[in-house]
Amino acid sequence: MEGFDSPTGKGAAGKVDGKSIVLGNAKYFASIGIETAALDGEAERLRADGATVINMAIDGRLAGLFAIADPSNHRRRRRCGRCKPRASG
Repeated sequence: MEGFDSPTGKGAAGKVDGKSIVLGNAKYFASIGIETAALDGEAERLRADGATVINMAIDGRLAGLFAIADPSNHRRRRRCGRCKPRASG
């Protein structure tokens, strides 16, 4: 890896085997001129399922995205959504 940069809270960028690789959130991509609209729907669906979505670009073009999620938190959230508040007394 060459030229590694990791702007706090935005993502990371560098060169691998001569290719520019960028990972990060949609705001970071917009700030460096990389369009994410082609995968915005999929990213939103993954976020709705509780995942953190990370965009990936190769040589300045959106190449895909991946999601990081904790399945145990998702199950806990679903269970808690079915819980009813108890009356305090």
